[in-house]
Amino acid sequence: MSYLLESGLPRGDRAGQFAVHLFEALPRPPGCLPPRLIVRIKEHIDANLDSSLTMLELATIAGLSVSHFARCFRRSVGLPPHSYVKQRRVARARALLEATDLPVAEIALVLGFADQSHFTRRFREVTGVPPGAYRFQNR
Repeated sequence: MSYLLESGLPRGDRAGQFAVHLFEALPRPPGCLPPRLIVRIKEHIDANLDSSLTMLELATIAGLSVSHFARCFRRSVGLPPHSYVKQRRVARARALLEATDLPVAEIALVLGFADQSHFTRRFREVTGVPPGAYRFQNR
């Protein structure tokens, strides 16, 4: 996301002059990660949903300490890293529940949850329904 400022120059007179718009890039708000780094971190998360993603691993990609990364990620994305990872796992689970006949326990393991019970609790937190009911409603 680029923060741009349009400087308002006079529109010109009746002679048909067109307005000239100048765009000057503003610095990012303090504490935000650069867009290219956010994309890289999100791609890493999506590629590794099946493993246990640690804050240290994500902070290392960003080149920041764990606490500083957590603050910057939250300011940039709007969610803490743990919540973002949980939402991405549930989004992938939704797709698997709708498109495949894999058992819920297998989907849980494929997405890096400890077990089916853990998966079901997290899935219900995000969607409001358990995975089995979600599959039944969306088929």
